[in-house]
Amino acid sequence: VPVFFLFDLEKILSKNGVKFSERGQAGNGSELFEGEEAFSKLNFDNIYSVGGQNIEEVKSYRHAEINYPGKIEIAEYISFILCRNEIEKTSLLNMLRKTNPKQFALYRNLIKVCKQDMFLKNGLFITDCRYYNGGIVIKFADTYCVLDILVFLFSKLLMVCFETPILSANTAAGQPNSLRIAGR
Repeated sequence: VPVFFLFDLEKILSKNGVKFSERGQAGNGSELFEGEEAFSKLNFDNIYSVGGQNIEEVKSYRHAEINYPGKIEIAEYISFILCRNEIEKTSLLNMLRKTNPKQFALYRNLIKVCKQDMFLKNGLFITDCRYYNGGIVIKFADTYCVLDILVFLFSKLLMVCFETPILSANTAAGQPNSLRIAGR
């Protein structure tokens, strides 16, 4: 499940030994700065740019870093863990509860669904999953034309598991990019 970790920036930047750079440290590196005044001078228009102009120049800014020479306890500084949608939030909570109940108890109230424009939302991912009219309806992101590929893959998987084709691909309840998995 892809997530964004949101940290308390003021708390992190006020920690002794923390430095930051306007560009990534990998490769040639970038100058390291410290202090509130230096932070306010960073080129945030380039750091947060999502446009395609001067892509090579802007891309280096997208790797701006905050560096600390030691170990930081995440629980001390984290404000939120943001998921792309409710399906992924539920998946994350279920996985966390199953694999580490102690961490689940610590972080469950911090796990939220983010605002619309936080993730680029490209690639294949589920946007909705519901029980509908005797079957499961799975809705996929409208980022690629993937329905035919998914129908093929799911039908092969289900035929192996159940030895009968039980998958019908359609626009479930008039919803494009959906699969309906129905029982016999």
